[in-house]
Amino acid sequence: YKGLVILGITALLSACNLYPGENARTEELDVIVTHRDPDVDFSQFSTYALAKEIKPVSANPNDPPNFEISKELNDIVIQTIEANMAAYGWTKVDTSANPDMAIDLGATVTRNTNVYGSWPGYGWGYPGYGWGYPWTTYSTVTSYEVGSVIMVGLDLNNIETVNQFIPAMWHGLVQG
Repeated sequence: YKGLVILGITALLSACNLYPGENARTEELDVIVTHRDPDVDFSQFSTYALAKEIKPVSANPNDPPNFEISKELNDIVIQTIEANMAAYGWTKVDTSANPDMAIDLGATVTRNTNVYGSWPGYGWGYPGYGWGYPWTTYSTVTSYEVGSVIMVGLDLNNIETVNQFIPAMWHGLVQG
């Protein structure tokens, strides 16, 4: 009975795994992360300035980014941020109007490569060698790119001019 339960649990768990060739829904792969400074009282802020475009950034500061952000994607991200900020009661202003916060936007692209291998399995066998010979194995390599949009909310009311530092009040990351 115990072996049957273990076999059932193993079959159930293996059915949940995503193997090469299977389709995944976009929602299963997207990641959204936010972090805010717990010491910041956001009720003291009401205006913001927003970057006009998403800047491609490279993981290596010595290599320039090798991708571009489409106008369509840029416009969707900007419009979504504007709508969300308005829903929270923030007013978008030009940088010349001394906003409380500036939202800077960047994007990265990462290539993910996976190598999958199987455990050896039994074959039908060759005459004279018995069942189970030869062992069969396979390997599969997949590679795909994942884009991330990074948002940083900068506190323009507390710029440290001596250290040339603008504190970040919150960070957001959307990956998919």
